[in-house]
Amino acid sequence: MKVLLINLQSNLRFPSLGCAYILSHLKQNGVQVDFYDLVSAGIRLEHKGQRKESRLDSSIKFAKAIISTSKIVRPIKKGLKRVKTIYDSKKSDTISNEVISSIIPTINANGYDFILISTAQRYNECANIAAAMRKESDIPLIIGGPQFTIDEISKRWLDHRAIECIAAFEAERYLYDFLRGHKNGDFSATKGIWYKKNGATAFTGKADIIRDIDTVPMPSFREYDLTKYRFGVLPILTSRGCAWGRCTFCSDPCVTTNMHAFRTRAPESIVAELKNDIDSYGIDKFIFLDEEVNGDIDWWRKVLEHIIKSGIDIRFVGAFQSTKQITKEILKLSYDAGYRVIAPGIESGSDRMLKLMKKGTTVKMNEALIQNANDAGINVRCAIMYGFPGESLADLKDTISFLTRNKAIIRKIWLSKFSITVGSPIYNDLDRHKKEGLVRDLEYDYIKGQVYFTNPILADKEYVKHFYELQNLASEINQKGYTDNAKDFDQIL
Repeated sequence: MKVLLINLQSNLRFPSLGCAYILSHLKQNGVQVDFYDLVSAGIRLEHKGQRKESRLDSSIKFAKAIISTSKIVRPIKKGLKRVKTIYDSKKSDTISNEVISSIIPTINANGYDFILISTAQRYNECANIAAAMRKESDIPLIIGGPQFTIDEISKRWLDHRAIECIAAFEAERYLYDFLRGHKNGDFSATKGIWYKKNGATAFTGKADIIRDIDTVPMPSFREYDLTKYRFGVLPILTSRGCAWGRCTFCSDPCVTTNMHAFRTRAPESIVAELKNDIDSYGIDKFIFLDEEVNGDIDWWRKVLEHIIKSGIDIRFVGAFQSTKQITKEILKLSYDAGYRVIAPGIESGSDRMLKLMKKGTTVKMNEALIQNANDAGINVRCAIMYGFPGESLADLKDTISFLTRNKAIIRKIWLSKFSITVGSPIYNDLDRHKKEGLVRDLEYDYIKGQVYFTNPILADKEYVKHFYELQNLASEINQKGYTDNAKDFDQIL
């Protein structure tokens, strides 16, 4: 069996871990795989990392904040949105044309049995490429990505005439069996597949999760041109799922794990992968892509001890959440193993908001994490959210106070406006929020998996005034950047 795998990920920070897993899974089963990666092919795409801000960056951000909340600009926002849509469409057309011109001329000559596209949520590019391939070839085309665990999204993507089949959930569990069944004319026994049948949308049923994630083959990055990923960082997953899985704004547990199951890898397996990446690619810097590395604190301690005992010299960054079990000792151990930047989802400096979000943390716990991490030599990059339904002026002031108290030991702030993602708990409770007047003007976009809305609090004069204060405070912090022992990760996290 021979397949072409196309990766549409536009992240220049590090290679796609999902495709690396798929490559290993298929090759382990004897499949010949040709791999087309946009970044490796030299297609210039956006970089979504966060770098240290200059004063100019801060000024531009502040200007954008003023414009976005201006009463003068507000009435023409839809027009500006249309302009951006046109710009994005032209940009995606350019990317699509580059891929099509590279692949289409040789697609039939290579004798592929299947073409796989890892969509990375890039609908326009995927649709354009699929349409071009359909004109030139009858080779079965299968697309995939984590967003397809949401039924509404899969159905909407299947509306496109050139898209016939979608692989959802953890595809490396079943993809080979599905391709083999498809080639033999029957894939109905494979769960997790959306497809078209007699002009209608059909589904083979929800696939189970991978219970033992140590059985998944080690991801392969050999097919990437790693010189094009200029930061010299590789991704790794030490666990799958979210140990908490209750945050009302988050669709990740639903999207990435199907039923919120949290699973961990054996420490020995993790160390073996780290050693392999060092030996095979000469890379010793990593980003841990886990929802939170400390979902099981006893297991995390064992992972750290194994890394230290192995003698490998690595540096890494990743998400880390506040819990009552986080001690100075575990943070010091994390530093000794190579942890240099933690990225907790602080979200708010208001206990009331943390309860509304069902974060499972408190302001006191978050402050303790930041202080203890700083004492251990670990840089802290906090995610802060504003505009959450139900947030008041008092809550915003609490967040400003929180950051003011801790700004000396926070190295970066990721400040973002709250957005509603399809599949999240708050998405499933939108009727109540609408009745309570917390959201209005709802627009559903199942292609992007977003619900656009208006939050009345963002038009409040006093709220806007204090939001500017928050924006300035975040920019002041972001001008510091990371300390010398973590500066290599400046644009990674």
